[in-house]
Amino acid sequence: TGAVSIDALTVDLEDANAIVLGASTVTGDYLVTAGGAVTQLAGTALDIRGTTTVSASGQNVTLANTSNNFQNAVIITGADVQLVDSDTIDLGASTISGTYDVTAKAGNITQSGNLTVNNSKAATFKTEGTNATITLDEAGLTNAFSGTVKLTTTGSSAHASIDNGTTALQITNGSSVGGDLTLVSGNASG
Repeated sequence: TGAVSIDALTVDLEDANAIVLGASTVTGDYLVTAGGAVTQLAGTALDIRGTTTVSASGQNVTLANTSNNFQNAVIITGADVQLVDSDTIDLGASTISGTYDVTAKAGNITQSGNLTVNNSKAATFKTEGTNATITLDEAGLTNAFSGTVKLTTTGSSAHASIDNGTTALQITNGSSVGGDLTLVSGNASG
């Protein structure tokens, strides 16, 4: 019922209910499975050097501490999801049933797995570092953002690219891309 802080090589953490993650350093993979929401203890950060996998189907996942450092892929199954990384973040295969909000404080946003945001929910991708990029069009991967997508980058080389496969791509009016913008969109009928 309290915050769970772990320093270890590899972690497989399961909770039947909601779980609060405390300050943790994991040199290998970090797997969290929860029957309720997954959140962080205020003021604490996660330093995960392997793959981070959070499985909380139908539940919110909020890992929004600005000092988080996910050094490998971040794979999420959840409802409303918020991720913040202190530098670069790599998005692994994820299925989101609510909103998806990803911020890279000093580096790029990339992907290494298929990204699916269901139920016409919004997805937001933001890089805060000058000339940091958003690259969501890796060859061989299939994205499906069913709702609006908001992109924010800063700097003349801060490019953004998304391939939404066969799903229609809707970019929201609030987007602001400092560099080049490359979009691949399917059609509304699939």
